[in-house]
Amino acid sequence: MIPVLLFGAAALYTVASHSAINDLKEEIEEIQDESQQMIDETRELIDVTNENLKGACSKAFEQRENIYKTTLKKATEITNKIKIKEENVVLCNERQEVVDKISSIKESTFAKSPNLIAGTAIGAVGAYLGATAGGVIVSTIVGVKMTIKVDEAKEERARIRCECEDAKTQCTKVRYTTNTINNSIEVIYRLNQMLEYSLINAEKILNEKGENINNWTIDERNSIRSMFNLTSAVSEILSTQMLTKEGNISTKYKQITNESSKKLDIE
Repeated sequence: MIPVLLFGAAALYTVASHSAINDLKEEIEEIQDESQQMIDETRELIDVTNENLKGACSKAFEQRENIYKTTLKKATEITNKIKIKEENVVLCNERQEVVDKISSIKESTFAKSPNLIAGTAIGAVGAYLGATAGGVIVSTIVGVKMTIKVDEAKEERARIRCECEDAKTQCTKVRYTTNTINNSIEVIYRLNQMLEYSLINAEKILNEKGENINNWTIDERNSIRSMFNLTSAVSEILSTQMLTKEGNISTKYKQITNESSKKLDIE
């Protein structure tokens, strides 16, 4: 009778043991699923953030290059045509400032540098998040080993959660950079529009009154000064490096575009 009871007890223990192991397996699977979901969501966030940044950078660089080769080229041609006597110190200085600022622009500031973009954008999620929780379950483990694996899965989940939060923080910083770039694109667009109109007006005056500014009215001279100021403003933005080596918006670029934006709002 005793052997039968012992056998029955052993059988019950085996069933209970298998049940406990299955429960542990299910717990590990749930932890794994949660970890994988965090990784997938963070990967998607990183991809979207990265693409938005690349798009903004590409648009900004293209805009800067286009203005340099069209609007500022036209501004240089008109500026060089205008004849100003040396005694007209103010206009002479303003024209020289235009020439100097356009000359200071380097086409390297328009380069679509992969290093700068990659430096700002968050890297591959695999490198950033590390290994996934995959592979935690081993079908042959039992008892204490299974319990240990549950603890390991929880630790892995905690690590992944922490790194996902870090990634989200980094994405927030990148979105700020992207938004600042997009805002600067709008500022430059408005400045360029005003400059283009000013250039058309200056060219009209040149055709009607000739190149000697002494033959122009005060209003016409003031319109040329306005053209000089707009050309200087656009040139200063284009000559300033938009991103630092680390991929952040440079302090000077942000300052210049913010000041220009305020002036545009006033006008």
